[in-house]
Amino acid sequence: MYIHILLLLGIGMSLPFISFAQQDKEEEEETSEKEDGSEDAGGKGEPRDKESSSETGELQVSGGGDVMAGNDGPTLDTQSARRNEPFSRDIQRANSRDLLNLGRSGTSLRTGQKPKAMQLPSAVRSMTFDRSVLQSAILENNAVVSQARKTGMVNTDSLELAKFGLTKAQVERFQKMQQRARNAIMASTRQTVRRLLSMDGFGNLQADAFFEYQPRTRALILGLEDDILVRLLNEGIEEDLLQESLSKLNLDTSNPAKMPTFTPGTKQDERAKQMSVRLMEGGNGEVLRKLNELSDGGWSEEILRTGEVADILLRDYDLGVASPRERLSAKEALANPFFVEVAALFDELKLDQLVNGGGQCLGGKNLIVRNNAKALQPYVNEGTKEMLLVASESLEIPDNFNWDTESSGNVRLVMMTPGEFTIKPGSTLKAVTSDLVLATQRNLLLKQVSIHGFKEVVIRGYRDVSLEDVSMHASALATIMARRDLNVDGLTFNQDISRIVMEATTMRLKDVTFPVNAQVRLNSLKGAIDGRYPNFGSNIPAAQQIGRVNFIENVRSGGNLLHDRASFDQHGQNIQIGKIARP
Repeated sequence: MYIHILLLLGIGMSLPFISFAQQDKEEEEETSEKEDGSEDAGGKGEPRDKESSSETGELQVSGGGDVMAGNDGPTLDTQSARRNEPFSRDIQRANSRDLLNLGRSGTSLRTGQKPKAMQLPSAVRSMTFDRSVLQSAILENNAVVSQARKTGMVNTDSLELAKFGLTKAQVERFQKMQQRARNAIMASTRQTVRRLLSMDGFGNLQADAFFEYQPRTRALILGLEDDILVRLLNEGIEEDLLQESLSKLNLDTSNPAKMPTFTPGTKQDERAKQMSVRLMEGGNGEVLRKLNELSDGGWSEEILRTGEVADILLRDYDLGVASPRERLSAKEALANPFFVEVAALFDELKLDQLVNGGGQCLGGKNLIVRNNAKALQPYVNEGTKEMLLVASESLEIPDNFNWDTESSGNVRLVMMTPGEFTIKPGSTLKAVTSDLVLATQRNLLLKQVSIHGFKEVVIRGYRDVSLEDVSMHASALATIMARRDLNVDGLTFNQDISRIVMEATTMRLKDVTFPVNAQVRLNSLKGAIDGRYPNFGSNIPAAQQIGRVNFIENVRSGGNLLHDRASFDQHGQNIQIGKIARP
C-alpha cells in the first residue's frame, strides 16, 4: 500500500507547509482491489480502514511496509525515535525536488505524473509514527523548505538558492539585487555565492564590477579580505593592471591575514606587510606594483622606507581632524619618487629664492588646512626654519587661518601645491611670527582675502594670478609673481611695508594703492616703455598690453593717482619698472 505525501507551498508572504490528505478515491479503490488479491496466510497487505485514516492524526506502518493512516498502535516517543534512526536517514535520502513537485492531487507539478511512493526500510515497517514528527523530519531535511521557513520568501529563485545553503541575511541581500546580478551570482560556485553575499557593502554596483572581470581575475580578487575587495570593486580598476598587480604580489601583500612573501621572522618582514596593506587600503596599489618591480624579489631598507613615506604623502588629510601618523623632513618627502610634482614645484621656488630648501614637511594628496593651527605644532621643532604644508593634488583653506608657532625665531610657512589652491573668499590668513608663502602650478584666484606675515608674504603662481580685493601685510617685503598674466582688481598694502615686488609676463592693475614710502619694483617680459613708463588707461589695445605693465585704472602711490606720464613722474618716484629675470 502506498500513500502520497503532499507538499503545498504558500504564495507571497505565506510560509510553506506540509499537509497529509486522503488519497484520491479512484486510487484508493484501485489499491484496495490489488491488496485484496494479494493477501496471504500471514495477513500481509491488509485492507486500509478509510474511515479511520481520515479521522486520525497518526501514520501507521503495516507489516507489508507501506505507510498508512490509522489510530492503531503506539505513537512515536523518544526511545522509538532512537530505535528508528534508519527511517530518519532514509528521509534524508529522499529527493527534495520530487517532494516539492507534488500538488494537491498527488500529481507532480513538474512532470504531470503521479509520483512513486516511498518504500520504507524493513526495520521500520511495523512501527507507528506521530504525524508531526514525520512532518518536522521532512521539513528539516529538505533544503528548499528549510530555507523558505527561515526567510519567509518563496519565488522562482527559491529552488536554485536552496542548494547554496544561505543564511537569512544572505538571501535578503540577494533578493535586493537586480536580475542581472542575481543571474551572475546563481551561475557561480557555492563557495563564491556564500562569500559574495556575506560581504558588507556588496550590492548591485559591486556585483556588476566583479562579474565584468574575467574568471581568472575574479579568482585573484576573491583572495582579498572583504573590506579591501569591496573598495577595489568601487574603484573600478582596469583589468590588465589589476591582474598584473595581484598576480605578481600573489595577494600576500593585499591580505592582512597573510604573511608577505619575504623571509619570515624579521622586523623587516612585518614592516613590509604593514606597508603593503596600508598602500592597498589607501588605493595606492600602483605604488605597490612599482615597488615590487624595484625590489626584484628583495625588499631593501631603502625600498621599504620609500613605500612608507609614499603611503604618508599619498593620503588625504583634514588638518585638525586627522593628521599624518609620522613627521617627515622636507628632504625625505621631496626625495620620494611618488611626490615628484611637488618636488618640481619646490625646485621652482628655490630658483625664485622664495624658499630655503629645508625644514619639516606635512604633506598629503588632498589637504584641508583649517583654523586650528595647533594641529601643526607637533611638526615644528625648536630651530625649525621652514615648515611645508604641501598637497600633490589640491590644497584648500576653507576658513580663517592663524599660525602662531611657539618656536623661537622666524619659521617660514610654505603652503604649496602643483594642483588646485583654493582659499575661501573673505578669509584671513595670519602668520604673525612667520613669513608666509602661497604657491601653485595652476591658475590662482584670491578674492577678498587678507594675508598677514611677519617679515615677508609671497604669492607665487606658475600660470595666471588674479587678485580681487586683496590686502597684504608684512614688515619688510611683499612679493607677487605670475608666470603668465597678473590681473589685479583691488590691492592694498600696509603703510609701513618696506618693499613690494610684482612680476609677470603681462601685468594689468586696477584699484591698486602703493604706500608712498615703499620701494616698488614692477617687472614684465618687455619691461618699461621708453625705459621708464607703464601703459596708462583702458584704451590701450590688447596687443600692446602683452609683455608690459599696464595701469588700467585707479593706480595710486600714497593716495596720488598715476594716470599718465606726468603724474607718474611727479608721484611715482618710488616705482621702478623693469624686465623679469627669468621668463
